Amino acid sequence: MKINENKVIRGTGHLGRFLGGPVKLGHVYRKDGNDLNYYESIMDDLLALHDRKRIPKNWVTSGPPKDIKFIRESGVDVNIGASGSGGPGSGSAKLSFSRNNTAFISLRNAVYNTLAIGEIQQEIRSIWEKKGYDKNPRRFVLVTEVIRAESGTVIFSMRKNNSIEITAKSPDVPLVDIEPALEGNIAIASSKSAYLEVISRKPFEPLFGAVRVKKNGQFKGVD
Repeated sequence: MKINENKVIRGTGHLGRFLGGPVKLGHVYRKDGNDLNYYESIMDDLLALHDRKRIPKNWVTSGPPKDIKFIRESGVDVNIGASGSGGPGSGSAKLSFSRNNTAFISLRNAVYNTLAIGEIQQEIRSIWEKKGYDKNPRRFVLVTEVIRAESGTVIFSMRKNNSIEITAKSPDVPLVDIEPALEGNIAIASSKSAYLEVISRKPFEPLFGAVRVKKNGQFKGVD
């Protein structure tokens, strides 16, 4: 699985997961050029230090489900009814991306699952040193947060000044607002330049957070 580090979504502090298999808490990724490649999981190492077989409840926190919308925060403007007559209800919406590496994000009942670093920070530092990750701290990152949603939409643009037209998946239903994006019930009609997207009407994990362990032992979010 490869995740280009440029997929860090500006304005959100998260990375978009557009390729490959699941990302889990405790996964380690290694930077190879412009890519972050899955390297290994240190969760078993953490459990072994505490002689445990299962992850203790105090190691992971989960917030209440909530709808998430990162739109203007990440430099995206939405114009409903952007095609045809140009009026609302004409059947589509135009997403305009004003900056590089930005995304339209709309998630239904998203839950943040977070590794409680404060509970195991010394153990993480010990493992980092044992495996030699501390010798090249910018190359290795640790997944500390995974966002799971019931449904939703993430559309990522690598380039600024990109525009993407979206429509409702049902041709008989005009797109009068962006609520269908929460349900993953939209489709991409056209795009000015390259983009990545993950649109799902089923539970999925489109976003995650990661940190680097600096040489002084402090943790810094990947951004």
